[in-house]
Amino acid sequence: MLTAKSKAIFCFFIFLSFQGLAQTNLYFVTFTDKSASDYSLNAPEEFLSAKAIARRKVQDIQIQEEDLPVNKNYLDSLNKLGITIKGSSRWQNGVIAETSQQVSEELSKKKFVKSVKYLQPAEAASNPLSLSSVSSTIHRQSTSPSSIDYGPSLTQNAMIGVPAIHALGYSGTGKLIAVLDNGFLNANTLTFFNHLFQNGKVIGTYDFVSGEENVYDDGNHGVNVLSVLAGFEEGKIVGPAYDASFLLLRTENDFSETILEEYNWLMAAEYSDSAGVDIISSSLGYNTFDFPEQDHTYTDLDGKTTVVTKAAETAFSKGMIIVNSAGNEGNKSWKYVTAPADGPSVLTIGAVNSAEKYAAFSSVGPSADGRIKPDLTAMGAGVYAGNPDNSFSNTNGTSFSCPLVAGLVACLWQARPELSNKEITDALKKTASKAESPDFQYGFGIPNFEKAIAFSSADTLIAGLFPNPVTVPGDVKLIIANELVSNDVQAELFDLTGKKIFAETFFKAEKINQIRFPGDIQRGVYFLVLNSQSGHQVIRIILQ
Repeated sequence: MLTAKSKAIFCFFIFLSFQGLAQTNLYFVTFTDKSASDYSLNAPEEFLSAKAIARRKVQDIQIQEEDLPVNKNYLDSLNKLGITIKGSSRWQNGVIAETSQQVSEELSKKKFVKSVKYLQPAEAASNPLSLSSVSSTIHRQSTSPSSIDYGPSLTQNAMIGVPAIHALGYSGTGKLIAVLDNGFLNANTLTFFNHLFQNGKVIGTYDFVSGEENVYDDGNHGVNVLSVLAGFEEGKIVGPAYDASFLLLRTENDFSETILEEYNWLMAAEYSDSAGVDIISSSLGYNTFDFPEQDHTYTDLDGKTTVVTKAAETAFSKGMIIVNSAGNEGNKSWKYVTAPADGPSVLTIGAVNSAEKYAAFSSVGPSADGRIKPDLTAMGAGVYAGNPDNSFSNTNGTSFSCPLVAGLVACLWQARPELSNKEITDALKKTASKAESPDFQYGFGIPNFEKAIAFSSADTLIAGLFPNPVTVPGDVKLIIANELVSNDVQAELFDLTGKKIFAETFFKAEKINQIRFPGDIQRGVYFLVLNSQSGHQVIRIILQ
């Protein structure tokens, strides 16, 4: 958990005790300015963590006035009116306020108040809704990356090259991921999350719905999502980023669907920013609500209109990568992606089945202003996921293609820490399966880790391979880059499970080197991992 000192920096979020006002509503109150602030842009450590400041610095992002907490004097003025402040937003310069309609009308006349927007009755609730899903061990320790047993989760991982990532030693280490969902029921007791809790990988939690730190008493969906992203129980489930660190944040209320949840998402994104999060994984989306007057129209999906999309775009501008599910509206009347998946900077993830074919439920593009959406696709039909009762099942939804790609992002960024958020997302899109012909079902297609890491690499490519496919038994030529001739080059062959099949080291490599694959190697797709003093390279090879 975050220390008391760390929590103090999240001064943008203020939760006061319930004052029991009769017939109260929730409003978003926007202030006119941040003048006479208690904080200074010259002392960002007073409102941002060291990790948040470092993330901005490495990407050359300036700290701006919108990063400052809201004006304390304005908060005091609201308190004096008997208004309960439920939360505040630096980026939108406002607060969620609980008060009566009469007081809200008086408040709108204050000089420091720019606007007062009605959100919902304070105690609004309805029947539980379905989120963007359609239902149907210890940290590795002595386990080597080349011997991970993915169990039934192999197919969803292999589709995007996760075994090759793990074989290279990348599993999200050092990256901080915020997961925004409906809660994480029993997550702290489940065996497939033991590695997270026993190794201190869950560094913070917050429930923006209930206003408390406990996120473990609500939400099947969050457990499903987190298991796909970061579960680790060999022979059962392995997530791409099982060694990353996490913030677990509840923003979604299963018993209502109102615009308030977009503000919860906004505040969670700001919480993530302050904590120094690298990646936000959000399997949530918004288009229609319990109160029809709050509904979005398709024209609102233009990347700049909805509260949640503006929050996602601001989060990206602070150096984070936002990975969001496209939504499950593809075979419904709405059809299109939902907010914040319409954001230009949001990495929006659609769904395919195990045969890499478009899943009919997956929301499609374009955005209202004609842009390609989704951006990428991954397996979202029949995904193997963990449940709050420690069982496993196959489930459908872009909710589960999203965390797969979020994990891929974490691993790629671990491998290429010098790159900006935009460079990472561009590398994935420009090397995906449909990069040359993107469409409104697949976007740029299924991401390819080997190509993305090569595309984004500042290292010299080590070698080429000819022929490929290769018939076994048989020889293949490893053609070494001119500048690496006479250097040592190690070649290791891994199968799709991450198991090492073959290894050979070329000491003082020549321009053309022969690799002979014996006849007892099973035919199929493999990854040839090359390592030299200049870096590493992954080549997909077919043995036939």
